[in-house]
Amino acid sequence: MAKRVTDKDIKEMFECYALCGSYQGVAEATGWSVSTVRKYLNMEHPFDTAPTHEKSDFKVEIPSMEDIVRQLTGKQKLSTLTPAELKEVKDIQKGMMI
Repeated sequence: MAKRVTDKDIKEMFECYALCGSYQGVAEATGWSVSTVRKYLNMEHPFDTAPTHEKSDFKVEIPSMEDIVRQLTGKQKLSTLTPAELKEVKDIQKGMMI
């Protein structure tokens, strides 16, 4: 049987949305699907008081690209540039600066 969304879950969705502002962020933080989050957040607010923007324990920490690469590949870096390649990249970056 599928898990049912409780009033507490809906309140948590509204609070998370007030902090992160995206359905995807709420879905990742709460464990519900994006479509479920969208369904409940698009309803009229079912509670007497609006969600607060006060102190909350909810935090979304987005890992850096380096951390993601490390986790997926087990490597510290995607690649190592040769000195010639590194010089070429620096030259390109200088050309892009205004």
